[in-house]
Order: sequence, then structure tokens, then C-alpha cells
Amino acid sequence: MNELDPPGPGPLGGPAPGPALGGRRHVVEPAVVPASAEPPERADGAPRWPFWHGLAAMALAAVMLVALTIPTLLVARLLGVATARPGPAFTVALTILNDAVLVGCAVGVAALTVRPRLRHFGLRATPLWPAVGFCALGIGTYFVFGGVFGLLYPEQVRQTTLDKLGAGESTAALVAIGVLLVVVAPLVEEFFFRGFLYRSLRTRLPIPLAALVGGAVFGSVHLSTGAAATLPLSVLGVTFCLIVERTGSLYPVIALHAIVNALAYSVSPEAPDGSATVALPLLAAMLAGCLLLPRLARRSEVPGPVEPAPAPV
Repeated sequence: MNELDPPGPGPLGGPAPGPALGGRRHVVEPAVVPASAEPPERADGAPRWPFWHGLAAMALAAVMLVALTIPTLLVARLLGVATARPGPAFTVALTILNDAVLVGCAVGVAALTVRPRLRHFGLRATPLWPAVGFCALGIGTYFVFGGVFGLLYPEQVRQTTLDKLGAGESTAALVAIGVLLVVVAPLVEEFFFRGFLYRSLRTRLPIPLAALVGGAVFGSVHLSTGAAATLPLSVLGVTFCLIVERTGSLYPVIALHAIVNALAYSVSPEAPDGSATVALPLLAAMLAGCLLLPRLARRSEVPGPVEPAPAPV
């Protein structure tokens, strides 16, 4: 009958020998954890998406939009819709289709790495007053840049978005386009450009370069609003990237995006009559949502049961 060996370290610092089983000594090897292993999520809650995933999602969205828009326009022409100068209803519908495809492609490509969660895209709470400070600094920088740019190039800053959408054609169009600009655009564009594109770029690129790339892409996709307006919008995109980097949350930039669009819709020279009565209540609702929703979600989180530690063997 074999006796148990006394406990203690093995020879030359090796693993401790276990009991002799059947005349053969059983050696318990320690688990080896690779020193280079990285946690699956960064400190801001974002997964380590490959840096090209955001750009790939954007390219995929462009292909899908072409594939969907062409048959949509053909059907519209068969139905007698003037596609060269479409009405607000048709334009709003195409814009919503664009937004849905953009979000769908972001979620689909993100799922290639890990099952998407809202927190992965930055929809998470953040300390209030530091976020307010960063937002004030960021929006102040943007307005100073926009003011200087407008003084230097006064004829170049006019955007054509409201004209193309046909915001002043009817009361229904006024409300629908207000919802599109103040509510839908901030949610969708921040989700994609800051929540997915910028965060995927940050997997590989340093903060300044990722913010510059993300801002440039954001400005370029608004080329249809007026070529000269893309530079201020690129600066706005860079500013939003830096705010997300500092706060770790999308809610501050969603609120700022809503403020910028509400001001453009209500007080700009191109704003239709009555737009302020639509934009300001929508803006108030967006600000309240960005303030309250993350805190309500955090309070409603119930910790799961704690699994008991395994019994020693």
C-alpha cells in the first residue's frame, strides 16, 4: 500500500508532486495564462473590434443602399412620383431607409466579434458634471471655429439640407423633418460614427488619429448638404470623438448633436417659418432622455446570482 508524499514544492522549484496513484507519481501542472492576453473589452466598455470593422460596415451600407434605392426609385417612377424633385414624404422615407441600413450594418459587422450590447456602442451612464464640462468645451470650440469660418467664407457655409427635404411645404413635413433632424439623426449618426466607427478605429489607432479619421468620414458623408460645410462638420465630428473618448458614453454627444441640429432647424437663415415651435420641444425631450435614461437603466440593473466557488479537490 503506497503512502502519500508530504506536501511541499517539487525539486528545483517545479510543481508540487501529488499522491502516488497506482505506483506512478501524479504531477499537478499549474494553469498557464498567456502574458499577452488582452481583456475582451476596453475600459470604456467597447469590445476590441478590428479597426477596419467600422469602415467595412460603412462600405457594406453603401452597397446595400444602392441595391435598395435603385428598385425603390424605379417603383416610384412607375407610380408617378417625381423622383427628380421628390416630396417631403418620399425624401423622409429614403432617409429613414438610409438610417436603418446604417444601424443594421453596424450591428451586423459588430456581431462578427462578439454579441452586441448597448454598452459596447457607448450607451452607458457617465458622471454628469464632468460630461457637462467636456460638452461645454467641445461645443464652444465648434461654434468658435464655425464663426471664424463663416466670417472668412460667408458665401460658403450655407447648407441645402432643409431645401432638399422640403421642410416648409406643409405642417406635416415641418413636424416630420423636425423629428428626423432633432431625434433620428443624432441617435443614428452617433450610434454609427462615434459608437462603432470611432471605437473600432481606436482598437489600433491613437486617439488623435482615430478622431481625425472619424471626423473626416463624418464630414464627407454630409457632402450633399454643401461642399464647404463639410469642413465645419468634420471639426464637429472630431470634437464629438474626443468627448466620447473622455466620457466613455454616447449620451453627451447625442445631446450635443440634437442641440446643433435644433439650432440649425430653428434659427438658421434657411429655417422655415414655425420650425422653432417644432424643434425646441423635441430638443427638450432629447435632453431629458439623455439625462434620465442612462440613470434609470443603471438603477434597474439587478446583479445576477453569485456562483459558489468550486470545492477544493
